[in-house]
Amino acid sequence: APLLSFMFQYGGVVSVDVVEASGSQTSRKDLLILRNLRDGVKKLRLLDIKVGQVTAQAGWQGKSRIRAAKQAVIDGHTNSQAEGFRLEGFDSPPAALLSAESMLDETAALKVGTSVKMLKRLNLQRMTAAQFISHFLDVHDASASSFAKRQSQQAAPAQRVAEAEAADAGDQTALLSQAETQEFVLISCIRQLAALVRACRAVPAPQQWIGSSVMLAFDSASRLPREALRREPEAVARVHIFDWGRSELNTPAMHERLEESVRLERQKYWGYYCGGVAKLLHECCRVYLLRFWHAKRSLYIGLWDKDRITQDDFIGRCVVPLEEYHHRQYMLSDFKGNQVSASFLWGMKATVGVSLKPLPLPEDSRLRDAWTVHLHSAGNLPAKDIWSHNDTVAEVSGLDAEATSLGDLTQQAKQLVAREAAQLTTVAVDQREPVWEEELEVATLTEASRASLLSALAVAMDMEGRPEEEVVKEMQDYFPTQVRAAVSQEVFVALQARFAKRCCPRVSR
Repeated sequence: APLLSFMFQYGGVVSVDVVEASGSQTSRKDLLILRNLRDGVKKLRLLDIKVGQVTAQAGWQGKSRIRAAKQAVIDGHTNSQAEGFRLEGFDSPPAALLSAESMLDETAALKVGTSVKMLKRLNLQRMTAAQFISHFLDVHDASASSFAKRQSQQAAPAQRVAEAEAADAGDQTALLSQAETQEFVLISCIRQLAALVRACRAVPAPQQWIGSSVMLAFDSASRLPREALRREPEAVARVHIFDWGRSELNTPAMHERLEESVRLERQKYWGYYCGGVAKLLHECCRVYLLRFWHAKRSLYIGLWDKDRITQDDFIGRCVVPLEEYHHRQYMLSDFKGNQVSASFLWGMKATVGVSLKPLPLPEDSRLRDAWTVHLHSAGNLPAKDIWSHNDTVAEVSGLDAEATSLGDLTQQAKQLVAREAAQLTTVAVDQREPVWEEELEVATLTEASRASLLSALAVAMDMEGRPEEEVVKEMQDYFPTQVRAAVSQEVFVALQARFAKRCCPRVSR
């Protein structure tokens, strides 16, 4: 029964007369009535996350061997294999993701022998959870970026007017800041995912929900109104389970009548599903902790050349102190700390222009010590593309260590702490001197607001009613997110699997 609350709102069944396409025949059909998710929403941002490391089985619910084999190839080359789930769809994506997708054109598709549509879909499917969660939370204004200006030139006049009116609408002081909106949306998703894990743990018989999905969604038309803080976090975002085309409802009585081999099959696939949901929760918590839990002492800025098909090329980075200044130029270095330049000539050092100022927050805010980071532009960057200028994207994150202690970032573990939950600018496509003019925000959670995450973890790990210090200790064991406690990617993968087992000890795989 607890799982029912995660399904779409159900209005019943209606019998209607359906006219065939030919128009010559009418038949009676029963239709389910479900609430439209876009009801009451101006701009629904939605993630369709297909759960399970195996998303198809030959012979199950009409799945052919050929189609199951094709699906197995997709499973093996996407995030399904890596984390036990993959992103299948992204409605109303932010400008940062749209700018990256704009590079996936016909030329790029021809190189890999597919269509533009399939290439964009594969791009989503290969994203890690940390990557698509960061895009999901992105509500920053990119209207002054070079990407937005290029899009505006291509848009119809009526569309440009509508977008300008939408940007100017409403009292901005009555809205939460970017960082506040991101935090409240994410904790809303975390609390609901934790409840979903608990509901899965309580299911009396293992289910075989192959290829079904979990949905995360919220209204991204603007930042949240400040009065949203007076609501329960669950009212801000939505978490649903859906896509039952190849699923069945298994009851204890039905399960007992199955042959032993079939029961084991049900147990295996239910383990894939529960483990996938728990791992998704783990990654949401990891992003939350990296972004909001620890006090910020410095700012990491990394520049990368975005590639269409292959991995992105590192350009340079800097770690700067959190102090107020206007349009300061910082020199970029590699991860070892060596300065980066466009050439061997003196005076051609690569730089990035940044402004930084404190962000005042009201007393009712869940965050403290907030900063606004304005990324202006970059210059004298080394060329990473042969036939064109760089396609440069900047990533920004607040770190819990002093800038002076982070001159050397060659250790992969420290790079993960800096990059995994970083916020992204748009891609400055084919620009020798990239221009962004975009503002991002970093902030820290108040002590009083920490209880929301701890209570969610207690629900997920079946620790409700246990002392808070025990939950904190478990959290620290599963989520080493401070620079001084940084661990490698391999260790994080192992911790993710252990967390899933902790949440669903009987079935998780």
